[in-house]
Amino acid sequence: MQRTTGIDPVSLPELAHYRSHGIDRITAWFLTPFCSHRAKVTFEELAAHGAGETMKLLAVKPRLKCTKCGGQYADLQPDWSQRSAGPVARSSK
Repeated sequence: MQRTTGIDPVSLPELAHYRSHGIDRITAWFLTPFCSHRAKVTFEELAAHGAGETMKLLAVKPRLKCTKCGGQYADLQPDWSQRSAGPVARSSK
């Protein structure tokens, strides 16, 4: 019996969607009991390993391996710290 997660993978954004919002890297956490390593991975680094602009973030997970413990299947999220807080105010001078 297959479990449903409630998330349709087809509805998830592609890497190009995040790039269109000014995001060009993800944060990966390897939450194993003895590691807890966190790293930032750029989209260019992902592309070097075959991840294209149309790839979903969920599909990136099996491509990553922790450089400290060798674990796989990290928790991933876009690096939202890159996203601007809103329109940049322009000086009229």
